[in-house]
Amino acid sequence: MKKLPVILLFLIVAISLTGCKSEKTFDKLVWSDEFDTSGVPDSSKWGYETGYIRNNEMQYYTNKPENARVEDGNLIIEARRDSSVIGNDGIKPPWKPEISAAWAISGT
Repeated sequence: MKKLPVILLFLIVAISLTGCKSEKTFDKLVWSDEFDTSGVPDSSKWGYETGYIRNNEMQYYTNKPENARVEDGNLIIEARRDSSVIGNDGIKPPWKPEISAAWAISGT
């Protein structure tokens, strides 16, 4: 029984020492966007996916500028309830053809 506290103390010290790894430093920037131009995001850095493309979600991905834009140095991505994305081009999600509106979002 006297060995139990010693064993527990050893385990606590051993576990705490395994967490003392040297941390990596990252000093090389590999990608950035400063969002310094208002309007649509820079197409050389950002792209759009359109349609019902993800996981049978009831959201239609769009490239509408009111859903993804740059304002005051910030990238704004908005989800909007929009019935115009269903029916105007005959596109409805194949798994839910009776819906009347979907969330429309932009971005990748």
